[in-house]
Amino acid sequence: MTALFALIPRWVYAALIAMLAATSCKFKLDKDGLTLEVEKHKVAAAQLEASQQSALAQATAKARDTEQALVAKVETIQEESNAQITALAAQRDDLRQRLRAAATATVTARSLSGPASVAAIAEAPAGSDRPELSGSAGFDLVSEAYRADQIRLQLATCERQYEAAREALK
Repeated sequence: MTALFALIPRWVYAALIAMLAATSCKFKLDKDGLTLEVEKHKVAAAQLEASQQSALAQATAKARDTEQALVAKVETIQEESNAQITALAAQRDDLRQRLRAAATATVTARSLSGPASVAAIAEAPAGSDRPELSGSAGFDLVSEAYRADQIRLQLATCERQYEAAREALK
């Protein structure tokens, strides 16, 4: 029998050992001869697969919970931002209304106090120590201030959403 084994090249033994190591199979010598012990490894592989599926299900559930929490935070942040933008719009409208009223009051006061010519109404009052804006310049400035505040609020909203996402993923 050993003479038969001597006829097989050594590289065949090495290849057989490598194949068995890669497949986690073992030879078993019993009264029926030489057999592979595979069943034990099939059970272990099935248990490993089941544990991996369980871990995947847990990770998926955790990811869904995190996602739901993030969505809730983002919705809250968006609602706060929308409320602030609505307040800014009301403030802008109030400023525009006050500008209109002030411009109307100035024109009315000038027209009643002096000559009724258009040039006299458009002139700035003599001796005034504060600058006066024309109506359209005041509206433009109010619009730009509103736009700047709106952009600032949107940037703050983005930053809060980023921080909430970063905290949730820690």
